[in-house]
Amino acid sequence: MAMTSFLDGPAHGSGLGSVGEARLTPDLSTIRTIPWSKQDEMVLGDLNVQPGQAWEYCPREALRRASKILKDEFDLVMNAGFENEFFLLKRKIRDGKEEWIQFDSTPYCSSSAFDAASPILREITSALHSMAIPVEQLHAEAGKGQFELVLGHTICAKAADSLVYTRETIRSIARKHDLLATFIPK
Repeated sequence: MAMTSFLDGPAHGSGLGSVGEARLTPDLSTIRTIPWSKQDEMVLGDLNVQPGQAWEYCPREALRRASKILKDEFDLVMNAGFENEFFLLKRKIRDGKEEWIQFDSTPYCSSSAFDAASPILREITSALHSMAIPVEQLHAEAGKGQFELVLGHTICAKAADSLVYTRETIRSIARKHDLLATFIPK
């Protein structure tokens, strides 16, 4: 089955236009085996207009350019580390309708928040460790069913890549346990 793209484009009246062609090129230095699905791998990519020529709006290239300017003009190297705050939600059917409710109802920073979530959180941190992504801290957050996973600091490009892998890992492992992980504030 195939689908033609000749009619595909921005919605009429949206004010958006085409920008030409951009190709997603895998960056093989970012390839990772997926710990929860060991037969699969994940790789990040760069947006190029031609092989070897970055698209000016590629987020990874923009970060590389900014890092190069900082180094070349100011002799600075920018590092970053991210705090990933997320909610774990479980599905409940109420009056025939699907709802997503908090995973637990423990108070802020309560150690009892880990009682039910511990196997899931342990699987998440173990998966990140196997992908060489350092976890510095993990604790219950202010919201019910909310957790914070803090990544170690490293150069910006690597930190950004690790952030993508971390969020994919959290979402995927939550889904494996029939939960929804969301990074949207409640």
